[in-house]
Amino acid sequence: MNNIVFLFTSAYPFGKGEQFLETEIKYLANRFASVVIIPDTLSVSHRDIPKNVLVDTEFAKGNVRITRFILYFFYFLINFGLFCKEILIRRKISLDVFLKNIHFIGNGERLHKWFLKKYSNDIKNYSRTILYSYWMKYQSFGIAKINKKISCVGISRAHGGDLYENADGNNNYLAQRQYILNNLDIIVPISTSGKDYFNKKYDPPFKTKIYVNRLGVENDKMIMTQKKEKSEKNKIHIVSCSSFVPVKRVEFIYKSILSFSIQSPKIEVTWTHIGGSKEEYDKVVTNDNTDNVKKIFLGQIKNTEIFKFYKNNKIDLFINLSSSEGIPVSIMEAQSFGIPVLATNVGGVSEIVNNQNGILLKGAPTLLEVVSGIESFLDYESRMIKSEKSKENWMKNYNAEINYSKFVNKLISIAGKKS
Repeated sequence: MNNIVFLFTSAYPFGKGEQFLETEIKYLANRFASVVIIPDTLSVSHRDIPKNVLVDTEFAKGNVRITRFILYFFYFLINFGLFCKEILIRRKISLDVFLKNIHFIGNGERLHKWFLKKYSNDIKNYSRTILYSYWMKYQSFGIAKINKKISCVGISRAHGGDLYENADGNNNYLAQRQYILNNLDIIVPISTSGKDYFNKKYDPPFKTKIYVNRLGVENDKMIMTQKKEKSEKNKIHIVSCSSFVPVKRVEFIYKSILSFSIQSPKIEVTWTHIGGSKEEYDKVVTNDNTDNVKKIFLGQIKNTEIFKFYKNNKIDLFINLSSSEGIPVSIMEAQSFGIPVLATNVGGVSEIVNNQNGILLKGAPTLLEVVSGIESFLDYESRMIKSEKSKENWMKNYNAEINYSKFVNKLISIAGKKS
């Protein structure tokens, strides 16, 4: 079918973030005649993309102009009625709500006008146009407005910080949720928890518009195996993988590992952290007097390098102590190698981690509870059982080939019904 997909991202294929799109883009490119990526920001580094995928940087280049602030406010005033309606529906008014709406509506309106001006004629050459925002941010609002003007399919994924209003940094408010839900064709949370949140939070329920599609890790030969030899007695290798934003609580991970090492002085502990910059790492990791802790920092590396590290090293435990999450891709990647997981029960984490494939802590655990959790992974037999269950969970629920194929089929189905 001669369909075109416009994919709106934060930065992908630029920069190093949104690594999960490196996999998904291949499935989109394989099933659609053309895919156009429209990022919000640009950088020097650019990742490889399939041949039939184009990158339009014009909108992002406009984001660096000083005049954008004036435009934001002007576009906000044009849509002031939407803001008033938002206040009536949500019954919230504060400086934070006001400023968020200026940014959200202003950016979304600018995207809406820019897209129609540039692509209104081009899309007539395709059977169906699909507008797909990877995040439920201002791009989703812009797509919702476009969807009211032209015949297209409007879609948005929803992850964690762009979904849960109580996530760190959101101040219990996300702008224009009701408008987006009303005017997009489908909302795609990456977890059942996200679906339940939408249906409970917003009125009326949008059950027919909410479609859960989990992210996934590719099932290639490199991922299939990890060193399985029995760990040396009195040794444990712990890995974490995240940025250093406060919600990831990397400092809490570090303190927990230090406390564990002090409590268990005869255990040789190796902690490897993947992600972030050396400067950020040095602010968290201080000089300590624990001789039995070896610290390794790999920083921001490509997914292929992460997979090679998992394959070539004996890893006993993956740890994630975030205060808010969707369903972490980092946990999917660890489970694809059969690495058991210690994680906090926040967002959709309970859908991927349980007491069969790891240990699920409460959302705000104490230091003692984390230390106790780490200690339980010292038992080899128990750890191997959890390891097998981790691999099984990935195969069943987070296999990229299965999940992304289902997602693409859903897009095609919706496009067919709307045409």
